[in-house]
Order: sequence, then structure tokens, then C-alpha cells
Amino acid sequence: MLLAPVTRLEKGEIIRSISIVLSLWCYALVTGLSASVCRAVTMFSFFAIAQALGRKTSTINTLSLSFICLLMYNPLYVLQVGFQLSYLAVLSIITIQPKLASYYTPSNTLTKLLWNTTTVTIAAQIGLGPLSIYYFNQFPGLFFITNIIVLPLLGAVLSVGFVVVILGCLNILPDSMAKIYGGMIAILNDFITWVAAQDAFLFKEISFPKTFLFISYGVIICLLLVCKKWNFKNLMSFLGSCGIALGVLTIMKVYPTPGHLIVFHKYKQTLLGVKQKHQVTLFVPDSITPALASLISSYKTANYNSSSAQEKLPKVFTYKETPILILDSVGVFPEALQEPVVVLTQNTQIHLARFIDSVSPVRIIADGSNYKSYVDRWRQTCIEKKIPFHSTYEKGAFIWQ
Repeated sequence: MLLAPVTRLEKGEIIRSISIVLSLWCYALVTGLSASVCRAVTMFSFFAIAQALGRKTSTINTLSLSFICLLMYNPLYVLQVGFQLSYLAVLSIITIQPKLASYYTPSNTLTKLLWNTTTVTIAAQIGLGPLSIYYFNQFPGLFFITNIIVLPLLGAVLSVGFVVVILGCLNILPDSMAKIYGGMIAILNDFITWVAAQDAFLFKEISFPKTFLFISYGVIICLLLVCKKWNFKNLMSFLGSCGIALGVLTIMKVYPTPGHLIVFHKYKQTLLGVKQKHQVTLFVPDSITPALASLISSYKTANYNSSSAQEKLPKVFTYKETPILILDSVGVFPEALQEPVVVLTQNTQIHLARFIDSVSPVRIIADGSNYKSYVDRWRQTCIEKKIPFHSTYEKGAFIWQ
């Protein structure tokens, strides 16, 4: 808008585009060239250059060019969640939004603004939904209302903020304008805080394996083909992809993940779990911290929310006909026990060399509730006694299938 008069000059479009690109990269430098800012600036720079050249070019081609350039600069960008989400959001908007917008033609400016915001929101959510559920295992039920309100308000905040910054630099910023701007930001923050507090509309702990991620995008692509051109081939492709999705869901329910014993790693905490078919039994301490509750929730989600039961952490239990001995700070154990798998917890004061000679353990595991100095000493003893040793500090959770 500020550069609109420049376009009336000779080669004004080129001057305008160069000014926009330079401004974008100056902003990127000021913000420290963070990955998210570089992605956005690169994408819009290519759009501005394409517009300046005045050539007929596809938005998808321009987006693809910026995508390739960023990967040439750093191929590891493709592994970043933010990189994937940002490009997928733009791709979804430019491919899905025009089709959605064509179903209705607003009669006035306000209706047109609301309709465009609605279609952009739905298009972005269609594209980002499966990937965001895969990474975060949750889905925001209020995304529609949030974007309808936040996007227009955010545009106003940015526009007024630009004026406020300029007037502030010139030391001519009126106090009333600064208060109005502060009030706008407060309203925006209060609304976002209110939305974040509506847990009833946030669907959590959604199990979404990688296989179903690819199938979901297959269904979306086939649906877009049907919307673009209604014919028998596209319809059969869509129905076939839906059939595959239902088949995968059925297999996930009928054939659960393999059973296993797991010793989790959590600093200053002890947690064990046993999964058998659709049942998960978690052996928990007397008190469960919020961090431990979060770990339990993540584990249940990873196992497709199998029915679970929590039991108090025992001294001894059996898995695959092998005794599992848990040695806590007291260090007491049944004398008749032979060849167990031993879990060392809570900085147990047992003399490990004598203990190994006494019960001949088949494996020793030290979890995150122990001091690292203790773990190092136990490791050295196990090396000398030729006993397999697993430290969750170094190797992560111990899983025995």
C-alpha cells in the first residue's frame, strides 16, 4: 500500500518489488535470520521477483523454486517440523482455497472478507491436519473461530504497529495512540489465552502412525481430484483410498503393537510398563509428578491408547517367565531369587559385585532415578563381571520385546 504510488513511475513495478525484497531481508537480519523467518522471506521474495518480471508464472512453481533453493542451502531443513508445516500450509491454500471460494460469491465487502478468511482457514487446516496430528497428537477444535477473529485483528495490529514504530522513532507518538495500540494487543492476547484455556475443544492423545499419515494425504489428494473433475476414475480412486484407510484402522485394532517390557527414563523418577496385546500395565511410584503423567500419556498415545491399568511399583514381578527385580534405596531382595533381570533405582546402596555373585542376574538396568556417579560405578562392575548393562541416561528407555 505504501509503495503503490511507485508503480506509476517508469519501471515502477521493478522498483516496488526490489524495495519489498530488500525490506523483507532487512527484517530477517534484524530478527537474527531465524529458520522460520528465512523460509517466509524466501517464499515472498520469489513471489515479488516473479511479479516484477511480469511473466506468467504458476504460484506452485514459484513456491517450488523457493523450496528447492532452501534445500540446496541446507538439506536438513526438510526434517524440521516448522519447514514442513509452513510449505504445506501455503501449498494447501493455493491449491484448495480457490476451489472452496468458487462455491459462493459474496455480495458485499464484509461478507467477502469473512468468506475469504473462512476458506483460507479451512484450506490450511485440511492440508496441515494430518501432519499436525502426527507430530503433536492433538487437534484444535476451535481453529475455525480463532482464525476468523485473530487474522483480521492481527492485520490491524501489524498495520497500526508499523505506524507506531515510525512515530516512536521520530519522537512524535501521541500517548492516546500508544494506549489504543496497547489495548489492541491486550485484546488479542486475552482472546488467545481464553481459547487456549478451552480444553474441552482440544482433542488430545490421538494415535496417528506414519502409515496412516501417508494414507490420509492420499485420501485428500483423491478427494481434490474428484472435486476438480467428477468422473468414474477419480471417484474409484477416492473410494479406494478410503477403503485402504479403513483397512489400516481395522488392522491397528485387531493386531496391536508387540508386547514388551519397558523401563522408562525420567530424571529422579522410576516408571516401568508391561504391554500385552491391548492391555498396558504401568508400575508407578506412590506419587506421580506432572512430568511423569505427561510421559504416561505419551506412552499410551504411542500404543494407540490401549486400555491401561496402574499398579504400585512392586519389588518383584515376572515377565516371559523371567523374574524382574526392582532394587530401590533399601536394597532388600528375596534370597532365593536366581537369574533375574535387575532394575537399579533410587540410588540403591547394595554392594553390586556381591549381589551379582549371589543371584547371577542376566541383565542389569539403571534408570534415571540414580546419580550418574553411581551409574558409572555400576557399569564398571558389570563390565568386570561380564553382565549386560543398560543405562537409560545413555541409551534411553530399555525395551524388551
